[in-house]
Amino acid sequence: MEWLNGSWRGLRRAPQTIIAPGRPVKPPAAACRRQWGATAFSFGLVLSIGLLLLASLLLSAALAAWGHWASGWLPLPTWVVRCVACA
Repeated sequence: MEWLNGSWRGLRRAPQTIIAPGRPVKPPAAACRRQWGATAFSFGLVLSIGLLLLASLLLSAALAAWGHWASGWLPLPTWVVRCVACA
């Protein structure tokens, strides 16, 4: 397995050797923080959109169930109850 570690280390150093042959390339700390912040922001956006979609799905299902339940005891045509449930 030592050959795999050596190969991996070589692959990680190859771009640094091509870009700056004489000195090691290390990203500044501000760039790392900015990248982590952007990643966290993107994850938060995906999570919040997912939660909004889930809430919308649950609300839609609840309104559909209410429309089905209310159509039995309300003296309204079914299309009126469905319009109210869809609105």
